[in-house]
Amino acid sequence: MTICIRRIHTSEYEDASRLVVSVFRECVAASMEPEGVDVFEKHAEGESMRVRDTTGCTTYVAFNDESLVGVLHVKGGSHVSLLFVLPELQGQGIGRALIQLADRTSTLLTVHSSINATKSYESYGFRISAPEQISNGIRYVPMQRLGAQPIIPLGLAHKAAQGL
Repeated sequence: MTICIRRIHTSEYEDASRLVVSVFRECVAASMEPEGVDVFEKHAEGESMRVRDTTGCTTYVAFNDESLVGVLHVKGGSHVSLLFVLPELQGQGIGRALIQLADRTSTLLTVHSSINATKSYESYGFRISAPEQISNGIRYVPMQRLGAQPIIPLGLAHKAAQGL
């Protein structure tokens, strides 16, 4: 599997929105109140992402060959607003690679993680910073990265520890 990760192109916002909403419905929506599902889906609309990208946000996409497989939306250079990867490809490093690309130009410090994604964010260096919360029907766990150390790929972590 060859994954290409880059900033989104203008023509890709609707596809990115469809991926985010599809994964949200399959993996997250059941933990939300109905109001939260509506609020989230409006936030994830392609046009909404495109407009936010003109006012300080940045969207990154991951492709496997020609297929969109992951989306990362960063607010203000420091807050992970959306991070979604197709369920069948989760755990294969795509989310990590999206975070790593964003870390090259930003310092990702915070995220409001869905209940089921905290372990993934912990593996990216985020830590729970407050108890679970609900806002506008959306359940989330506030998390932050202290020191905002860039992620070292797992294969390199051992070499870095040895000073290689």
